[in-house]
Amino acid sequence: MTAPLAALTGRRPLGRRHAGLGARRLWWGVIVLVAIQMVFDVGQSLGDVDRINRPVLVVTAWAVLIVADVAVMLVTRALGDHLPNWMFGLFVGALATSLVLDLAASWGPPTQDLALSAGRTATLSLLLALPTRPALELVLATLGFTFITTLSMALDGVLALETLHSSVFTLSQMCFTVLVAIIAMSSFRDLVRREIEHARTRTAVFAPRLTLGIDQSEQLARLDLAAESLLAAVAEGRVQLPLNEDIARRAGTLASELRSHLLESRSRTWLDLAIEESELLAAAVRVEDPSTSAGLLGPRQRGALLSALWLIADQQPPRRLGTPATLVRIHRPARSGATSAALALPIVIQLSQHRRSGLDAGIWEHIGKVGDYREVHEQGAVRIEVRAIVPSGGPRRGVAR
Repeated sequence: MTAPLAALTGRRPLGRRHAGLGARRLWWGVIVLVAIQMVFDVGQSLGDVDRINRPVLVVTAWAVLIVADVAVMLVTRALGDHLPNWMFGLFVGALATSLVLDLAASWGPPTQDLALSAGRTATLSLLLALPTRPALELVLATLGFTFITTLSMALDGVLALETLHSSVFTLSQMCFTVLVAIIAMSSFRDLVRREIEHARTRTAVFAPRLTLGIDQSEQLARLDLAAESLLAAVAEGRVQLPLNEDIARRAGTLASELRSHLLESRSRTWLDLAIEESELLAAAVRVEDPSTSAGLLGPRQRGALLSALWLIADQQPPRRLGTPATLVRIHRPARSGATSAALALPIVIQLSQHRRSGLDAGIWEHIGKVGDYREVHEQGAVRIEVRAIVPSGGPRRGVAR
């Protein structure tokens, strides 16, 4: 009994936020990119060895860089697409050391071009941490490396007019190559994440009127397992009646949790489930449906409403205060005409007051599939009032989409 209850009260391990979503494939692509740049820069170092004032420092810079890259790849692989904070700090420090050594090795007269080689690869090597670290950290590190290089060029006199074109090219290659790669990879991962969340929310379209999300269902299954374990222990004589104080207290906690989840399952509709299954949609849309009337919508109406909310969320400007920009209010249905076989379900979609541009035509197409609608403008805000016709008994099973 103790193990199931302990598992019940314990928290689930947190997932790695920046791993996943094709991180392994992105990582291998970055390794190939860094390897190509490293081969090119090593060849440049060998070709310019006569021009370098301190070749020993260049060799040391390459040694530090290679050890740092290999170490971070091994740690990332061993920990399963994860790079701890301390390892990332050491990695950035090692790359900065390689850059400084390369700058010191090429320090020379103002008329001599700055022959950066290991420093360029060190900056590009920051991408090795992209699948496992936030993009902002890598952007700040890239800008820091570029600032160090620019300061060194200014102090060394390389930013003179005679060598300015070469210096600007070197700085641009260091900075913009990494920034463009970070933006491209981050945009790709956001796109994949959005498509995955969109697919997850689509499963809620065919959910019953009152339902639970994945996390809530898992917690309910844990509670059910703990309750079955307790009953089995009592039936088999492993736990004696009456229950001792510790087990009785745990059983009371278990009963309270079960009752809470059962009550919660009677106030959540498919729309609540769809919003909560997506972090992107949950941050942009808030639902008010005290009568759980959203469950009366049929599968076709549900899919159209959900698609419209996704399109609206894409067009809404980001909110800094954490308040969703779109509010969906679903009121109690009323009888539609003289017949009692159909009900009119009022749905109001309140958009952000900061909106000034028009809505995409696809939004109106989806909303039209939900029911008759009208657009109301009030003080710069947009309100969409929808009148959906639903059967009085709720959606029927097997209705075609």
